[in-house]
Amino acid sequence: SDIPEFPQLPIVWKNCAKHNRAVKQNLWKLLVLWEYGGFFADLDSAPNHFHPSEINDLDYGIFLVNGAENNNDDSFDVNATAVYFMGVAPK
Repeated sequence: SDIPEFPQLPIVWKNCAKHNRAVKQNLWKLLVLWEYGGFFADLDSAPNHFHPSEINDLDYGIFLVNGAENNNDDSFDVNATAVYFMGVAPK
């Protein structure tokens, strides 16, 4: 792998390409954030209860967790890490 921190990445990437393009897209988002840092948000999303003051100097990243109160249509797993809004500090 070209990314030593993720030696299994080529296998995961190949399986994502065969089985689920959405997972491949989410993996790509995470890898870009891992390398460069920054925030990602889907254009149609915004966190309901987030304020920048909730990030402190020791935080490396911020990831939301899907909650049951937002799951009206069973379109995502409750208590799974959300991929529609996330942020990571630069390396």
